[in-house]
Amino acid sequence: MRSIHTLPTLLLSVLSLSCHAAETREPDSGADHMASFACMLPGEWQVTFQSGTSMYHTWSWGPGEHSITRVTDGSGAGGEPWRSLHVYYWHPGLEEIRSLGLSPYARGVGEGPMTFDGTSGHAELTLHQTPGPRTMATRWTFDGPDAYVDELLEDTGSGYETLVALKLERSNTIAERVVHGIEHAPEPTMFLQALTPMIDEVWTTSIDSRSSTIETTVEWIPHADYVHVQSHAVTMQGDRSLVLDAYAYHHTGTGRLRGLALTADGGVHEGTWTVLEDGRVEFDATSYLGDAVASRTIQLGVNEDGVLRQQVWSIEDAQRILERDSRHTPRRR
Repeated sequence: MRSIHTLPTLLLSVLSLSCHAAETREPDSGADHMASFACMLPGEWQVTFQSGTSMYHTWSWGPGEHSITRVTDGSGAGGEPWRSLHVYYWHPGLEEIRSLGLSPYARGVGEGPMTFDGTSGHAELTLHQTPGPRTMATRWTFDGPDAYVDELLEDTGSGYETLVALKLERSNTIAERVVHGIEHAPEPTMFLQALTPMIDEVWTTSIDSRSSTIETTVEWIPHADYVHVQSHAVTMQGDRSLVLDAYAYHHTGTGRLRGLALTADGGVHEGTWTVLEDGRVEFDATSYLGDAVASRTIQLGVNEDGVLRQQVWSIEDAQRILERDSRHTPRRR
């Protein structure tokens, strides 16, 4: 891979990535690799258990349609509240579709490659849970455009065995959610405490000589326990376009706070968050865009005046080169 430093400055951070994608958006073939997932939209997919409770899968495109997310909510078979996330995205560095899954059961984090042709799908993944890692697979088998079976399999050492098979059916109307068992609202776990000053705010900064702005929302997702960041470029005419999807989550396998950011230009940016002594957070990331790769370090922290300061350094020959020092103003949602 060639160095990304030969490209225009890539502003790699949860906020600056969105500015870069909005300013220098170049088409990438990753969207073509993801085209088969278009059949999952529109509507939602529902599975109902014998207990009468239901789960719902809602799909939505990521920035530039280089990725797609599946959010599952509702109640499990035992009535427990449920929220999980699956992100499927084209990884230009690995040249394959990757899957990231975050589940509340045993703090599951699943990672691996995925293939899907619109009628059948297969993913091989390592599932990290609190007891330890497991070698798993998922298999999708469609029965027409509006129904499919989702199987979860585990490698027992002598082959894969099906653990559960769920039949999902599409509905073009959004069902009313009935979630049982919620008596007390959950709160972010200790793993995400460093990010809580940024949650439930809309952070704004100007680009293109103030002709447009970037609006970034930061939201904590209960049960699945991750932070979801979305950035939209907003023109003076009010037109909005999604330029960034990013996720911060505790990786059960490594014990570290990990990050994945996906941008509208097809960029994939992944790395580890560290909490500094002064309370700021630092993101050490590797960025993939086309056939280019680079390293960046980003620091984020909320000042006493409530403004978010963001600094971005490129890494060249183990030296930090400051690329961006910006401020983002909060607006309560």
